[in-house]
Amino acid sequence: MQDVVVGVTAGRRAEQLAGALERRGARTVVGPTVGGDEPVPDADLAVATDVIVAAAPDWLVANTGAGMRLWIDAAERTGRLLAFRALVERARCVARGAKAVSGLRRLGVEPEWIPDGQTDAEVVRRLRCEAEEGQTVAVQLHGSPTSHPYGDLRSKVSVLTITPYLSVLPEDLQPAQELIARTLAGDVDVVTFTSPSAVRGLFTIAEQASPEQPEQLRHLFRERVAVAAIGSVTRSALEGLGVAVTIVPLRPRNGALVSAIEEWTAARLPRA
Repeated sequence: MQDVVVGVTAGRRAEQLAGALERRGARTVVGPTVGGDEPVPDADLAVATDVIVAAAPDWLVANTGAGMRLWIDAAERTGRLLAFRALVERARCVARGAKAVSGLRRLGVEPEWIPDGQTDAEVVRRLRCEAEEGQTVAVQLHGSPTSHPYGDLRSKVSVLTITPYLSVLPEDLQPAQELIARTLAGDVDVVTFTSPSAVRGLFTIAEQASPEQPEQLRHLFRERVAVAAIGSVTRSALEGLGVAVTIVPLRPRNGALVSAIEEWTAARLPRA
């Protein structure tokens, strides 16, 4: 990957991904666009849990492993674990992805199904078909500050949500701002995303700098800058913001992402 410049938006594993890319010959620009996840206070989760328990939902969607773990822990600390467990045992449970399954299993429950692509959109499509008119669906959401597709179900069912953690921006925005500036200047060939939070963080930071920057980035991502998403969930977040994705590895792992970028780079080189 000589002469290829790759932007890295990851948070805590940014240096690991950048190092792997550099060992393959790429140059990197590291600009984390997500700072981590902050748990929501127990008091707020207790209120949301009481509302959901009182509603006795017919369906429960476990979205993330971290979110389910935080919800269960908060329910235990606030004396609501037994009621929460009874709710989960009674409802028809869906896990968006493999990590969310572990949260349900901690409560002794197996999900009825997991979507092949592990995306919210797939869960919504299936619930639109299987949930009956007037039923209630409870959804444990991820922590990204953005709209979610489960609102589309409200014409048919009642939707209740709980968000056990919130993804926050990095304390130091300068590296991300530098990555955005270099991308807009044409100095970056590929930008990598390893989580939906990193996707939304990039566009949030860009919009804070200038209302025009998000659309400028979308234009560049369509025309000359390749977008690499680690998996289907991150790809879905990008596409939801109008960004075309160029590179997606077969497995959602950093090593597979690096290999996919390397293959994309090789395919662009002129043949001898």
